[in-house]
Amino acid sequence: MSEYKQQEILEDRRGKVVRDRPVFYPQHSDTAHPEQRSGVQREQGGTGGRTPGLPPAGLGGPRPHSGGGGLGEQTAAVAYRLFPQPYRSALDIKRSTINHEGKTLSPQLKADGLAGKVAESFFKIIGAEKSAHNMQKLIRSVEYISRDYSLSLEDERGNLYDEVGVQQILERWQRVQHIPTEPGEKSPSAVSRHAIISVPAGSDVEALRVSVRQLIDEVFTTKGYELLWTIHENNADYPNEPDHPHAHLIINALSHEDKRLDLRKADLRHIRERFAVIAREHGIELNATSRTVRGRQGAKHLRRKAILQKQAQQAQRAPQPRQEQSKDDDKTRQSEKWRQRAYQTREAVIANSRDWGKILVQSEQAADKQRGIQLLSHAAKLVEQREDELILDRAQAARAQAQARIQEAIKKRKQQEREIKAGRATYSEAELKKQRYARLIRERRERALREQEMDLGR
Repeated sequence: MSEYKQQEILEDRRGKVVRDRPVFYPQHSDTAHPEQRSGVQREQGGTGGRTPGLPPAGLGGPRPHSGGGGLGEQTAAVAYRLFPQPYRSALDIKRSTINHEGKTLSPQLKADGLAGKVAESFFKIIGAEKSAHNMQKLIRSVEYISRDYSLSLEDERGNLYDEVGVQQILERWQRVQHIPTEPGEKSPSAVSRHAIISVPAGSDVEALRVSVRQLIDEVFTTKGYELLWTIHENNADYPNEPDHPHAHLIINALSHEDKRLDLRKADLRHIRERFAVIAREHGIELNATSRTVRGRQGAKHLRRKAILQKQAQQAQRAPQPRQEQSKDDDKTRQSEKWRQRAYQTREAVIANSRDWGKILVQSEQAADKQRGIQLLSHAAKLVEQREDELILDRAQAARAQAQARIQEAIKKRKQQEREIKAGRATYSEAELKKQRYARLIRERRERALREQEMDLGR
């Protein structure tokens, strides 16, 4: 044990101290000591007083999976700002309805996977509004994942079931949850959740099966949740399946302790990281980083979303009542907030990548130095992407202004044509020539903007 220790103080919602005891940390832990983490400010996750992204000590949160060598106390704060832990606060752990224990990927492994473009761990949960709320939808979901019962389904204990066995399980779920059986009736909350776990094409199916079974046993079975699952793969019997093997899980939303499954973002991040660790143990190399860190989803995605929402709002503005228009305005403003937040998050990612990279390139170890060079290169790519998006933003803004001027000119010309037909105004030859010349200039400008936008798209 290390000589470092810290008084752990946990407070309830009223600010009252509920526990105060010394906490010891291993001497060679991948995490920084709390005494040296006290000045860290929150940037991408977590809170002040500890490394951002690490859960408070003593709450049973996950600890990083070592990626070959300790992280070092001086660089831990910077590393965990770039790659925060799944549960970034005590509230995330308190809200969790799954088992949140287990090691997660260390920042070293995440950085190496980011530079090597390792495939990302994929765990997707279908939204509650699309989940089953009655027996008809639950049966259809089970029939879909079992391919009309041509595939055997496995439960959380590893038992295989055919159609008769599955029907018995669903009947038991119905009795326990009182799931509506009449068509048109719906339960107030989802009675089951549909999850998908996927690995890259060419991965070993048996390794996927073992990894999924271990993840289910660790995350869901320990909390008393029942489920049915199977694996879809492309083979001679199912040639229309995707090339990448994937597992479908139908999870009973009510545990044996009558606790309803509520998967939050922190839970999904933890499941992705745990599956990446488990899959690596069985020969499937996966990484678990956010899209913002990878530069895949940021301001560009949110900007397009805001544009589409604004276009839909303008198309439906005329027939909509005043209340519906205000809802659309709120959505547009919310999309703008998301866009600004994405810009800020990307700037933090760039800054943290540079900070950690500058520290690592000064290391005497060749592996750390190479990792630092890769992080600096990644930050440079994000900066280049940011500049391209800014140019695209300016081009789209200029195009929108040009289109607005064109629409205004068209509206004015139509008004003048109506006045001419009514005999209230006349055009001279010089005015017509001037209008034709102005229209030609507008068309050339619009064509140049389109070509510039196409070049940026390439």
